[in-house]
Amino acid sequence: SYSTPYIWPQGNRIEILQSGSGSIASYDLSNGEAIWHVTELPGFTCPSPVASDDKVYFGAWTTAHVTGSTRVESLFSEDDQLTPEQLASFPAFMDRFDKNKDGKIAPMEFPPSRARDAFNFNDQDQSGYWEKKEIAPLFENSARSLRGRNILVSISAGGKGDITETHVNWEKRKALPYVASPLLYQDRLYYVKKGGYLTAIHPISGEPFFESKKIGASGEYYASPIGVDGQILVASKEGIITLFKASDEFEIIKKIDMEESILSSPAIVDDTLYLRTGSHLWAFRG
Repeated sequence: SYSTPYIWPQGNRIEILQSGSGSIASYDLSNGEAIWHVTELPGFTCPSPVASDDKVYFGAWTTAHVTGSTRVESLFSEDDQLTPEQLASFPAFMDRFDKNKDGKIAPMEFPPSRARDAFNFNDQDQSGYWEKKEIAPLFENSARSLRGRNILVSISAGGKGDITETHVNWEKRKALPYVASPLLYQDRLYYVKKGGYLTAIHPISGEPFFESKKIGASGEYYASPIGVDGQILVASKEGIITLFKASDEFEIIKKIDMEESILSSPAIVDDTLYLRTGSHLWAFRG
């Protein structure tokens, strides 16, 4: 898990929320004792949980729970336009990406994509190349999948032990984030999916205000969205910042191209917004 722990005050104690492989658990900060846990969640997580006074929201999407052409497709953006044959066939895939026809793929033979970003994860022998033994299994629909499932859930406070069956209020299975954490802001829960798709749902009912609305800035989204002055700020890895009106409707206010990559979430301190790009730290004061 790459998820950051969440500090959650509950009555006269403070709980620490931490995700693991296929689960999220709560611990008492004062003594480290486990309080509750929920299972059947993503087996590999990057997003962190967020919470209101009495509910926790947590979930993610990971390639660990998909196989075959769906997994291959997840490695690229829609702008890369892989054909059905390239998504389903090892030879067609190699014909597209093995530029020098040496029977293996180096990182720079891929376009800017998750395939390049996560290259080392699939380079099992750390040779610096993806070879047939590492690429061919991606196309197998029967490939083993890590235990768990791609899902986002709402969990009510007040439980003890395994509360999977008793305290989960609703589940979401579509348009889930890969790295960026959800944002709870002005009675709406926002999350952004790879490729540039924004969803906003009612945090109590789980019903969508809008779902998978296209932002117009494709690629990966590693920075978590933030809310400020009635607006939602979303930043793509390619450096495009999009501002939305915080409302029940999908409404883009403005786009800003920072002309550098954005991998870190913006932060607000007092009246200053801090943003780290590829080679600069920016401070914007209203």
